[in-house]
Amino acid sequence: MFCMLTSLFVLSVMMPNYLTDYLHLEVQQMGFVMSAIGLVAFSASC
Repeated sequence: MFCMLTSLFVLSVMMPNYLTDYLHLEVQQMGFVMSAIGLVAFSASC
């Protein structure tokens, strides 16, 4: 549980910077990607 929560916090903080700085996505595209990650995680938990 500790590892899962740690990875969740790290991904939620670092993923937007990775998407915008390294992959050069626009802010709106980054929002769509982050939303898709959240929706997939939610649907996988159901």
